[in-house]
Amino acid sequence: GDEVSGPDSAQEPSEAARAKRFFDNMRQPILFLQHEHQDALAGDNAAVLKINVTQAMQKCAQDPQCGGFAYWHDKAFFRTESPDRLSASLSYKADVTFYVKSKPLS
Repeated sequence: GDEVSGPDSAQEPSEAARAKRFFDNMRQPILFLQHEHQDALAGDNAAVLKINVTQAMQKCAQDPQCGGFAYWHDKAFFRTESPDRLSASLSYKADVTFYVKSKPLS
């Protein structure tokens, strides 16, 4: 006979579950330091994408060139400078949250 799957089988995993699985699968977790109302090297963007914060973290974590990103109005503004340079360049910017890639904890 035909197999009938239950109602749960078609459900998409939640955003949190997908993010957890993504980070669990990485050999070394990439962490981000979050800076509220801060930006670094504004305008010097490698890319600008309309995505959520979890997706932006995943994209930056997968890209060795990405040192961090600014998040503003549902958009991620990716920066290719080193995390150290980005951290040193942080300055006040209302409504922007800046995420700096952090070295994995050993």
